[in-house]
Amino acid sequence: MKDFGKLKYFLGLKVARNAEGLFLCQHKYALDIIAETGWCDPDCTSCPLTRRSLTGWLVFLGGSPISWKTKKQHIISHSSAEAEYRSMAAIVAEMKWLKSLLRDLGDALQDGTISTTHISTDNQLADIFTKALGKRQFFYLLRKLDIYDFHAST
Repeated sequence: MKDFGKLKYFLGLKVARNAEGLFLCQHKYALDIIAETGWCDPDCTSCPLTRRSLTGWLVFLGGSPISWKTKKQHIISHSSAEAEYRSMAAIVAEMKWLKSLLRDLGDALQDGTISTTHISTDNQLADIFTKALGKRQFFYLLRKLDIYDFHAST
């Protein structure tokens, strides 16, 4: 057997040590996954008025979509190949930005700038913006956000 020194990576996990113990981080693994997963497809001259092509793309992290967009290209493409290249350039720019974002989030988690905590499903404040809620849960979350209807009768 060979001694490879201190453990730094294991099965895609970054291993860091400090006085409190081990810190396992998956951000390298996530960056590797996102580097390999992205789909784009232009629809050439899809707008009959402007003759501009549509670019559509979708980026996955693991099996979950994390970023997507459909947009008219700014310039009229002279060929379907040109529209394809413009579409690929758009998704490459998005994937580079996402990699940078994930790297920054991983660093911020590791150095303690931000931390994560468990929040039960009943107290997820973001649900008010993203889900159709029942009346009771909706008003419960409004109260937690300190949002009140000043016009309601008292």
